[in-house]
Amino acid sequence: MHLLLPLLLAAASPSCAQFAPGYLPLFDGGSHSVGFKAGVVSPTDTNGFSSLAQRGKAILLHYRFYPLDWVAVGADAGMENFSKKIAPDGSSSSADAMLFTPILRVNLVREMSWTPYLFGGFGFNQFTLKSSALKPGDPSKTAGLALSAGGGFEFFVLRGMSVFFEGRYDEFRRPKSSQGSFQAVGGQLGLAVWFNYD
Repeated sequence: MHLLLPLLLAAASPSCAQFAPGYLPLFDGGSHSVGFKAGVVSPTDTNGFSSLAQRGKAILLHYRFYPLDWVAVGADAGMENFSKKIAPDGSSSSADAMLFTPILRVNLVREMSWTPYLFGGFGFNQFTLKSSALKPGDPSKTAGLALSAGGGFEFFVLRGMSVFFEGRYDEFRRPKSSQGSFQAVGGQLGLAVWFNYD
């Protein structure tokens, strides 16, 4: 029995080393990643957006570069597609938004292979509203400023790969529309491939 315990510890040590803190890479300065994320997005009631569309899907690509180990800069680009909604009078409407948003991200934990984070930025959107309830002269397609903010949690699962979940708020400014800006909230799951990490 006295000999069995040292043998078991010796046999377990190689597998345990794989889960040691140094086994997976950290969020180091100089590293960068390319990611894909998809999830759901819901219109808010701001300016009646939730009366014009229903919850839909979001598909986004992102790039992140770490000039410091706790700060990243990059951009998100993709589409949010809101499902059709049918009003009691039989009219229907749906919407989609294409966006490109430069992003600043701040990690809340340092020198670890996982971290919660906050992010925000602003860029451009092209918003399309397909609705029989549009007022005369109100454009169905507009372009304007896009604002994005949120937070999430990311962790490495392999030396060159991480997974993450984030909650997101987006605002789509529509300067040529009488309805003004629309807002949406959502959540996405993502996968990122990393380069130049230690």
